[in-house]
Amino acid sequence: MAPRAKGGRLEIAADGECRSGPRTCVARHALPPIERDADRLARDRQRQRSRGAQVKPRHIERFLNWYIDRSLELSAKGGRPRRNDPKAGGLAAGTRMAQLGNLKHFFLFCASVEAIDASAQPVRDDLLEETKRAQRSVTTGEERYLPFTRNEIQGIFDPVRYLRATTGDAEFFWSPLLALFTGARQGEIAQLTLGKIRNEDGVDFIRIDDRVKTENSGRRVPISDTLVDLGFLNYVDHVRKLAVDVLGIEPKKVPLLPLFPMQTRGRTFETNPGKRVSAFFARYLDNEELGIKEEEKHRKVFHSFRHSFVSALEALEVHETQIQLLVGHAAQEGHARRDIGRQFTSVTRRYTHHDVEGLHTEKLLSRLKGHLTDIDFGLQVLHLRAAADIVLEKLVPNRKGGPWQSGWHTNATDVTEEMVARLEAAIAEEQGVRSTPLEGSL
Repeated sequence: MAPRAKGGRLEIAADGECRSGPRTCVARHALPPIERDADRLARDRQRQRSRGAQVKPRHIERFLNWYIDRSLELSAKGGRPRRNDPKAGGLAAGTRMAQLGNLKHFFLFCASVEAIDASAQPVRDDLLEETKRAQRSVTTGEERYLPFTRNEIQGIFDPVRYLRATTGDAEFFWSPLLALFTGARQGEIAQLTLGKIRNEDGVDFIRIDDRVKTENSGRRVPISDTLVDLGFLNYVDHVRKLAVDVLGIEPKKVPLLPLFPMQTRGRTFETNPGKRVSAFFARYLDNEELGIKEEEKHRKVFHSFRHSFVSALEALEVHETQIQLLVGHAAQEGHARRDIGRQFTSVTRRYTHHDVEGLHTEKLLSRLKGHLTDIDFGLQVLHLRAAADIVLEKLVPNRKGGPWQSGWHTNATDVTEEMVARLEAAIAEEQGVRSTPLEGSL
């Protein structure tokens, strides 16, 4: 039965085959029966391909192999081998474990909806177990992070080199110093607001309690005299003053402002608050002038400041409990263990109270600050203070509400040299004053 036109459109004959325009429909019905069946089969295959091909175990295995190879390739791009395999490179063991776990759950879901064969097991248990062993070796074996040595710390914070590297950016300048003198984690520092810098009973301290790693991580860390001498509290007061005087922010809302208002707090910040400083510091540590041994570079990172802080306290024979209070460790997780059994330490901690009237003559914060006063890494404090003043000068609020401008662009070499020349002149002047004999002296 031939198709016939009706109302300007083509009406299909009784077999109901044609769904397209007149020319296509007439051409198809003009085909011999065998060729018409072949045409129908080709169109059925095309519809099947549009719905998606069937996923088979070999496809999953091929994808997983590609994924692992791609991970190794991406992790080696930065030129610095990862801590779990310094020779071959690769993602850190913890990262690899998390990603393999996500893949395993994804494929389990695919099997539950019968998208793949349930017996495929694309993420092998032996691969997960191998990754677990590598992850454990990071924290208990030879591949854990190392603290910076005293000479390395002095090299990192050489005033001229440090100002040149940070390009006057306040977050780049202060974050490593805060990590060194408080033991705070990178993410904890990045999330600080102005309201977290407080004073109680005459002791300035930092309150760390936002999105902390563990329940024990919420803590108060006194601000050491060295940080005060470097100008940290001066920086905090300056940001508060600019917020009120320049931006017109109500004083009661100022505590909510970020400590480092030059941050862009978008999606990346929510998932990885310390990424901005991490990228900067990784580049900075590649500087050969810092004197870090090549074979140790993969184990000395920003987190090494936390190790240096704890190690410095242990060298001063500060009690383990006091160290744990400063860095937010539970007793059984303390790095400075002194041959005390895990069970005994945790039970003893249950009975320990740090502020008991009539027993403690000093408040806890005062006692903790006393421990920090004795830490000395041999930094050039006066010269670093001069660099901090330049950083303060280059902080400009954004009247439109966006991130503040801080420092200068990396490619602005003329500005860099100008600021470095100013710092060198200030250092030379200070050294000249110190070398000049006092009037009336012999």
